[in-house]
Amino acid sequence: MKVVALSIIILVSSIVLVTCKKVKPGISTSVSGFAIDSAKNKRLANASVVIYGCRINSMNGTRLCADSLIGIKTDVKGDFDMSFVSDGKYIGYDVEISYNDINYEPKNSVKLNPGVKNSVILSAIELSNLKLDLKILSNPIGEISVRSSKTSYFLKGSSNDVVLYFKVYPNVKNDIHLTVWDPKIGRYRKIIENISIGLLDTTTYQKIVQTTNDFPTN
Repeated sequence: MKVVALSIIILVSSIVLVTCKKVKPGISTSVSGFAIDSAKNKRLANASVVIYGCRINSMNGTRLCADSLIGIKTDVKGDFDMSFVSDGKYIGYDVEISYNDINYEPKNSVKLNPGVKNSVILSAIELSNLKLDLKILSNPIGEISVRSSKTSYFLKGSSNDVVLYFKVYPNVKNDIHLTVWDPKIGRYRKIIENISIGLLDTTTYQKIVQTTNDFPTN
């Protein structure tokens, strides 16, 4: 049993060593392709495409691709083409639409083959715009937080008449939270607007609040 266990350890160690082998410096790699919206089924123009260098995560031994090396914007047809030369620091490279691009949410990442021409299709969701026409007629309590999953606003004053803009997911319902801390009862008061967003680039929604005293407690 000890011999079998030792053999397994050696085999696993060998696999890890092979997996951890870094790409030699001076290797030229190129990648071209296009970006597509998985929700709206259209090409994505002006999306940020980034190549990330990959390392072995020292915490759990997994492949971690987080070092941004080179980036480019897709053209009007959603196409892109770029190349780079390895520096010997990474075990591999991935390409995806940047997770720092506020207009898109990446849905896939593609592992590149070093030293060759790679052809890929990148997928993302183009976030839609929500234009919230918000009127708060009476707010005797305090500062109001208005937030979606990606954007937050804080409103002060006894009343508000504002237009707020949010990045939201298309073709689904999105929640907008209106929250205020009520010091008299020591609890939050909150309402949630569940807004249906279609495939249009911008959706306008109007909300009128008579008084924040009517917000239910949470």
